[in-house]
Amino acid sequence: MGYICISEKLFLSNFKFDIQPIYATELKKMCDRYVIDLPGSEDTLFITEELNHLSDFLVKHLENYIKNKGGLDKVGYYTEEELDEIAKKKRKKYLKQWFVGMVQI
Repeated sequence: MGYICISEKLFLSNFKFDIQPIYATELKKMCDRYVIDLPGSEDTLFITEELNHLSDFLVKHLENYIKNKGGLDKVGYYTEEELDEIAKKKRKKYLKQWFVGMVQI
């Protein structure tokens, strides 16, 4: 999905523990919240209309993903422990990349 660098399952799982339970009506709120962070993540600035378009696209994509899974209860969310482990691995990877970059300078 280009700028969206996580799986649908990971995206929904991260929000599952923020919003209990997740309802389809909250997909737009989740996607709006997610795209707000995009402008700084790729050193690219987006205008509001572009962010709205990205959010709408992400909502449609997630709706199709959920439908293909058979509903929100069939997504197979990660547990909090699994999410913690995924986050630890990502932090370790980023720190390693940062350190290698610093050594090369």
